[in-house]
Amino acid sequence: MLRPGVVRWVRFTAEKIARPWVVGALYLVLLALLAVGASDENAQTLGAHAEAINGFIRARYSGEIFRLVLAITTVAAGIGALIGAASGVLVALRDRGASQTRSRVSLLAHALLVTIVIQAWCETLAMATTPALYVDAFYARGGLRRTVQVLAADALGPSGVWAVGFLLLAVYLAGPLSIWPAWPDRFRTGIYGLRAQIKSRGVPVTSVFFVLFALVMLGSGSRGIAKAADAPATKKPNVLILAADSFRFDRLTPRTAPNLSALADRGIRFDRAYVSLPRTFPSWTTILTGRHPHHHGIRSMFPRWEDRAKDFDALPSRLGRAGYQTSVVSDYAGDIFGRIDLGFQHVDTPTFDMRELVRQRALERETPLLPYLNGRVGRAIFPVLRELPDASAPALLAGDALG
Repeated sequence: MLRPGVVRWVRFTAEKIARPWVVGALYLVLLALLAVGASDENAQTLGAHAEAINGFIRARYSGEIFRLVLAITTVAAGIGALIGAASGVLVALRDRGASQTRSRVSLLAHALLVTIVIQAWCETLAMATTPALYVDAFYARGGLRRTVQVLAADALGPSGVWAVGFLLLAVYLAGPLSIWPAWPDRFRTGIYGLRAQIKSRGVPVTSVFFVLFALVMLGSGSRGIAKAADAPATKKPNVLILAADSFRFDRLTPRTAPNLSALADRGIRFDRAYVSLPRTFPSWTTILTGRHPHHHGIRSMFPRWEDRAKDFDALPSRLGRAGYQTSVVSDYAGDIFGRIDLGFQHVDTPTFDMRELVRQRALERETPLLPYLNGRVGRAIFPVLRELPDASAPALLAGDALG
């Protein structure tokens, strides 16, 4: 039996520590750790030596794995704390509208439930926006998981998931069904109270809307001015090469790529184009040098140093000598430009080695965190996200290229 003093201390500690943000942090940390402990690469991917390969990785990169798990746990705690705090606010708003008071245990239980729903909604939205990231964890496993992804990506889509989210939020904040008939009066009372508070501070309501409208117009106008001022004045034509790795030409349609299709209609389209060696590294070297692989010497994805150390006199080198500034920007599959000098003065591409592959695999399994990490902030914390083949973010890559 616990002593009364110990019981009081535990109760006091629980009262002080137990908060919605703590509940949210613990919940997301639990999800992240479960994802970390998920099964490694299976035999279908790595073949008969899957267990030996995984054992080598665990032994050779144990320190790297520990640091990565620690970083993932820390980030999960931070994100979970924010979601939990938001859940606490929603519970408080609902209780205030329903004139309801809760015990601490009831508050935490309700905040946990709201946190679970918010996390599920965020993951569903990410699944609808970037379905490729969730194929292994959901669609490929069949059953209910596949049904969830099909509903999110194919049936609802991002706009449908947003609509469901707003509907759930409205229904939740409306409170129990018993008080729904009283909501019109409650709403009018709240609006009148807001207007009275604004007027009591000497600010007319019309002035507030006018200021907001002016700020929106000013913001949009300043963006247009900055864009026009940043346009460089030069007489030389810009040279831009756009490429998509392993892309079938019959998938380039006005529906999937309206701008590229319009550009092709105004220019010259090659309906039949052939590559002499179907690998990324040799193909890029061929495109930028105009020579076949048996002439420039790059014949595989991992050529020897002697083959990569040549002076290829490639197109970027020639443009640089002509006074151009040359850059290459890429996400996944652009790692080759960091392993060969084709004359680019600025190289902004991923790296590719075993350490990066270990990081990739660990983050690929973190489906609970991917909705928050697959963006600018997430890639600043975990740069390896840029190298995930399924985490392509066209808007982010376009922003890097424009920069």
